[in-house]
Amino acid sequence: MPELRFEEHVTYGKKTPVDLHFAASHCLNSNLAQQFVYFVTKPELQAMAQSAGGIAGLTVGEFSLAFQDFASQWRCVSQGAIKTWVFQGGALLLKSLVKIYVDDRFRTRTDLLDLIMEHEFLHVADEIEVLRKDVPARLRDDSIVRQHLIQKMPVDNAMFENWFKTSRFQDYVEPLWAEEHNRRGRRRDSGMEYARYINSISTRL
Repeated sequence: MPELRFEEHVTYGKKTPVDLHFAASHCLNSNLAQQFVYFVTKPELQAMAQSAGGIAGLTVGEFSLAFQDFASQWRCVSQGAIKTWVFQGGALLLKSLVKIYVDDRFRTRTDLLDLIMEHEFLHVADEIEVLRKDVPARLRDDSIVRQHLIQKMPVDNAMFENWFKTSRFQDYVEPLWAEEHNRRGRRRDSGMEYARYINSISTRL
């Protein structure tokens, strides 16, 4: 029986000229980078970031998860009137839909837009790592995941129908993703490197 494996799927909110994984690990020229941007007004950006500060860009992610082939990954085991379900292994897809928002004052400032997008793509790279490393590590230590998806202990029919078969499992995992997403975000937006980034923007406005 196959083991549980985690697969990260990070996609972008609109069609883009290059793959998001490539964009997160390479410096793109202004024309390519700008095609990723959702331009919004400064108040809109501050509202999304829940900040009154001088924020220039913001990367957001929307988490979801899915079994790769739900029907074939669960087997019903009946003993008389008692019905249970056993996980058969395979992939659990950890997904994030990413969007990058930028203050529309920078729409015509390609020099600053390049700088902003270089920073925001670092957040995209962080999001990939969150789904590739951080969330799987947390899930492997989770009692429910360990018992029913790793050790493949039977799940009673009520839990299967009302938890794994609905969005409740995703709702259960999402706070773990949010913790790791926010932790990496705080780390990225702090320290001397971030201070230099903010200063380089403010001094060239």
